[in-house]
Amino acid sequence: MWPHRKTTATLTGLPAQSYHYIVKKAVCNVYEFFDLKEAMEIIRQFVYFYNSERLYLGIGYLNPNQYFFKLGLKMTPHYQETAVIVDIS
Repeated sequence: MWPHRKTTATLTGLPAQSYHYIVKKAVCNVYEFFDLKEAMEIIRQFVYFYNSERLYLGIGYLNPNQYFFKLGLKMTPHYQETAVIVDIS
């Protein structure tokens, strides 16, 4: 018998492709990363912006966090502990 492993929800199919396309277009095609740690930090900051600050036309010019709150649902909070300013010039 295989050992029991905890399973987590993951994006698959079109939602995953759409998410990865957005991250690639908005982050990976814009920045040149010097190491994996820097790439992870910039992508984390983008995800925070995308879920907490960016307004969406399709949900009434709210961000996803506001929309979930309006529906009475709980969403895992996205934190931005530190800010890294990257000069791309």
